[in-house]
Amino acid sequence: MAVQLFIGRFRFVFTLISFVLLAACQNVQDSKIRLDPDFEKNSDRYELKRPVWQLTDKAYQQQLGPFSITSTQVSWQNSTTSSPGLVKSEIPGQQQQSNGLLNFILDDLTNNQSDFVKQLEESGKRDFAFDLNFTGQVLVHSQCRIMYLNAVTEFRDAEHSEEVVSTEQQREHSYLGCSLSTTSQNWQLVVETKNNSPARIQLRTDKQSLQINAVTDRLELINNQWIPGPSWSRQITGVMISADQLQQAALAFDGKVPRLWINQQAADAEQALMIAASYSILMYDWLDRDWRG
Repeated sequence: MAVQLFIGRFRFVFTLISFVLLAACQNVQDSKIRLDPDFEKNSDRYELKRPVWQLTDKAYQQQLGPFSITSTQVSWQNSTTSSPGLVKSEIPGQQQQSNGLLNFILDDLTNNQSDFVKQLEESGKRDFAFDLNFTGQVLVHSQCRIMYLNAVTEFRDAEHSEEVVSTEQQREHSYLGCSLSTTSQNWQLVVETKNNSPARIQLRTDKQSLQINAVTDRLELINNQWIPGPSWSRQITGVMISADQLQQAALAFDGKVPRLWINQQAADAEQALMIAASYSILMYDWLDRDWRG
């Protein structure tokens, strides 16, 4: 009996060690989004450079084949914090949750209006702009504004209520609005995400629109093989642009470098519009990573 128990424990330990060693070997070498093979075959792929230093506007300028991103302008981030008073049971549109404190404790402090916990709302905005050139001519000018709302919970010292011991922050609402001016008309790009709600992404004029869908799955390169990423990771990993139910462009945020695919058959002006919209969303991701959740 003792021998069998020893063997059973040995097998368990061996299996556990093997699992740990296997997991250690599963280093993700790269990642990308899943694409339709025909679309990928008939598209131009551009690999974009992430800005290493975001201190200068020129860090966001780059060349994409015959297209170029120029005249980039990025403002400083402006944020304000408001205090509606003692923490309440909810904030606009959402139930406030605590990650670091047992829920019943937070609920009890909330219900009794304790000075130990205080709710704040932080809102912020940031502007950016750029030109998209084709063979030296400006085809699209993009002017964008980022806005966000964070729910912030402050936990204060029991004896010194003005002393903040720790804070917890949760993104509640993210918004990107862009005006894309072409040589013929103005397009509006909207990217909106709210806590626990699907992303709303639109590219439209008064008379027409392109469909933009968020992508939440990805492929990971492990041991030189592309395999599906973990199902529990549902963060937005890219977007796909379609016209009349036909895929025209795709953007992947993650991986060694961000990647952009554009349908080769699209006219130059159409390619420029889709590149400008994609690059606006990519700059949004660089300037405010929390929008993806």
